Amino acid sequence: MALTGGTGFIGSAVGEALAAAQAATTALVRAAPGAPVPGRRLVRGDLSTPSSLPDLVAGADVLVHAASYVGADPELQEAVNAAGTAHLVRAAREAGVRRLVYVSTAGVYGGTLRGGEREDEAVVAPGSTLNASRRAAEQVMLAAGGLVVRPHLVFGAGDRWFLGALLPLVQALGAQIGDGQALVSVIDRLTLGRVVAALALGDAPAGVYHAALVEPVRVGELVALAHAATGVALPTAVLGADEAAQRLAPFGVRPSQLALVTADSWFDSRAVWAATGLVPPARPVIDEPAAAWYRALLARH
Repeated sequence: MALTGGTGFIGSAVGEALAAAQAATTALVRAAPGAPVPGRRLVRGDLSTPSSLPDLVAGADVLVHAASYVGADPELQEAVNAAGTAHLVRAAREAGVRRLVYVSTAGVYGGTLRGGEREDEAVVAPGSTLNASRRAAEQVMLAAGGLVVRPHLVFGAGDRWFLGALLPLVQALGAQIGDGQALVSVIDRLTLGRVVAALALGDAPAGVYHAALVEPVRVGELVALAHAATGVALPTAVLGADEAAQRLAPFGVRPSQLALVTADSWFDSRAVWAATGLVPPARPVIDEPAAAWYRALLARH
């Protein structure tokens, strides 16, 4: 088993799930390998440096690609996400790797989700150079007969982009954003790690899989759940989406970002649970490591 992104927010959860399944893993790391981890071999390399990749995939039967550059530099987006994935897939195929799994993002839909679309119904329309580079990576994987996993909003310890960004905004405004009724597709990082590991170790057919809890969740419910877990009081005031956008614009928060939590944005994810045989959690849960993470973030704002 070969793994990229094993120290990242999602990739580390995949690594934990693979370890729990006793799958021997070789993981790519950019920094010098640290203390040894039972069942895991670390190799130093970089997606944008093709010569560093053969050692990662040598002898591997399965490759899980969970590394992505999510910054704003278009050149790095192209070099790491698009070209880097092409380098990786080429090295994997030359090494005889039979199964490829890529952790992508629902960001490739570019805000087109409205509610309940299956994988074959959702419209791919990347609205940024970042999501276009992730889509390019998907195309490389799919052309090679791989599996593509598209989570939407992921929460848990280490989250900086969903609740990790939303909760501090709510506290800074002293108000909830919107009416909280928007339905969204969510999944916690540990459950997502188990889903990706099950796809890697199983025999689900190639193609695209949505990864989320089966039932969409109202944003207000999840925000209230997170505040209850952290012990931080939830503001009772409510700001409309337009007013919140105006007040947050000076801080670089775009209306499209607020739309993620003020408008319905969810998809049908039943296929991945049927393909893996896993039982999805009925409702989202903020575990203690996640609560501690969000508590620490709120303490800094």
